[in-house]
Amino acid sequence: MSKKCIVLFLAFILLPILQLQAQDPDPDQEEWANKYQDLETGYSSGTLSEGQYMKAVDSLSEQLTVSGMHLSDAEFTGFLARYRDIAWGNDTYKSFRANYFRYLMNRALAAGRFGESLFYAEKNDKETSLNGKRTFLIPYIKLLIWAKAKNNEKVIELYTEERSHLLSLLQKQPEDSNSTEYLQAMQFLVYVIKPLLVSKHPWAEEVKDNAIKMEALIQERFPQLEVVKIDLSMPRLLSLFCNIEYYAYIDDRKREEALLDSAHTILEENRERIGSYRAPYENILNAYSFNYFIKIKDNRQAAFYLDRLIGGVKIFDDERSNLFTSKAQLSYNKGDLKAAYSFLDSASYYKNEEFATAQQEITRLMYAFTESEYNKEELKRADKKQKVQNIWIYSISIVTVMVIFIFYISMRKVKRKSREQIAVLNRIADITIEDAKKFAAKEEQRKLGRDLHDDLSASLVSAMHLTEIAGQKSDPEEVLSYVKELHKRIGAIYQSVRNKSHQISRQATEEESDHFEESVKRIMDAALIPTFHRQLAVEKEASRLLTIQQRVELIKILQEAIANVLKHSKATEVRVYLWQEEQQLVFQVSDNGIGFTGNAAPFGFGIRSLKKRAKSLQGTLQLINQDGLSLIISFPAIL
Repeated sequence: MSKKCIVLFLAFILLPILQLQAQDPDPDQEEWANKYQDLETGYSSGTLSEGQYMKAVDSLSEQLTVSGMHLSDAEFTGFLARYRDIAWGNDTYKSFRANYFRYLMNRALAAGRFGESLFYAEKNDKETSLNGKRTFLIPYIKLLIWAKAKNNEKVIELYTEERSHLLSLLQKQPEDSNSTEYLQAMQFLVYVIKPLLVSKHPWAEEVKDNAIKMEALIQERFPQLEVVKIDLSMPRLLSLFCNIEYYAYIDDRKREEALLDSAHTILEENRERIGSYRAPYENILNAYSFNYFIKIKDNRQAAFYLDRLIGGVKIFDDERSNLFTSKAQLSYNKGDLKAAYSFLDSASYYKNEEFATAQQEITRLMYAFTESEYNKEELKRADKKQKVQNIWIYSISIVTVMVIFIFYISMRKVKRKSREQIAVLNRIADITIEDAKKFAAKEEQRKLGRDLHDDLSASLVSAMHLTEIAGQKSDPEEVLSYVKELHKRIGAIYQSVRNKSHQISRQATEEESDHFEESVKRIMDAALIPTFHRQLAVEKEASRLLTIQQRVELIKILQEAIANVLKHSKATEVRVYLWQEEQQLVFQVSDNGIGFTGNAAPFGFGIRSLKKRAKSLQGTLQLINQDGLSLIISFPAIL
């Protein structure tokens, strides 16, 4: 019974996209390989479009499934490689992805590798659901595994789990999205009824009746669907198979014979429309007929159907044990016990091989299960470790982002503050330069005016008074004496003017010296924040030797140097010096910052300006990069 149901499963699981024409099985593996190769050649040469190629491979793979011919796994997957690449590489053909897994599942099923077939069934179900459709494939594969092992208890347990879903299908209408589910559910019913009957379970009759009801739903609804059309004789045969199983078990031979006749008639009348699936259907029906005629001891008819089974398609690797068992039954019916025992011995031999294969499969499954469970635990541990690492990574990333953000905001504030300080520096420097120029001119005018008023004007008034008196005298000697006195006083006025000139020049220079030092201090205080350590040392004698133009240039140089400190040096200390070395004046601005490395020039384009200003002073510029940066300008003093 299990073999018939497995054949039935392969005949109907996920009906082909194209209705295939009847084709006799081809036993030549090379010919099948050539057929796949021809499709590859047609696609590569452009004879077949992508869509035509995909449909042609689908059609050929369907035919191979029911032909009884098996290409090697490597060869088969090799021929499907391009099919797979196209299916996963272009969403236009995503519906073919489920078919790809179905072909691999069928190969594993035919070879008795049930664990592998279940794996591919799950893959098929997942891809089908992604296309918005539902299947009943996974429960069906599980049912095959338990039935193959003749574990009726597990079969009934599985049916109990799926019973409510099967009954719910009878309350709904088949739709495009679940049409495959209805066909697979009918196969499930055919497969589950025998274990229920053997276990004398009351649900056996329910299954038989539900097969009839589900077939009626399909007959009524499927013609209205837009899915790929199937011949409706196929669900009709499924319903008949389920009922044949039922009436054969309860030994209602009359009903059994009538159902067998109906099935043969339907299959014969629709053989062309059923196409390639005719062969597995005939195998199933021939097996039912053989069992019936063995039971009624019609050895001639039993031999007829046995010959048809022997000449039919051999889909599974374990067909030989079943055929030898059938030969033993027929020999026993004929009374040839020796032949019956011989055939049973052969059946036993091949059955032992099947059991060995099954044992290997069980061992492989247990190993795979143990490996899977171990890998699952390892994966859990790795996942847990990865989660902890991710938490740390996320935490560190968040902290890093926050630090970078805070640093960015801080740097923006520093840059803004630096720009503000430099702007203040520039304004103070400009104001200081203008003040220096104005101060020098006004102070010179003020002193000159005061001295002229206080000393020179009084002496001149006295001289004018003597001239008036001399003009009033008539005696020449008296006039001469007044002239001599006037000459004396004019000489005194000259000497006084000369002395005052030197005194004014000396006082102005001293005041200008004090004013330069005050200007430098004002610039440093305005540009540098209070936390900056400042050091200012200006030799008075050196500052007295500065001309107005030199003072202006030195203030500009100081302005550029302090701007560099604010923008680049990261310094906390600034030192400014002015001193005299023989005939040279030296102006130095130093900081304790990072200086500069390699060939990188400080100040950027400002270095050109500094050199230009040093040149205007007829001096030299020197940069010392040690413990910060020192800028030294040496230029001649104007004595």
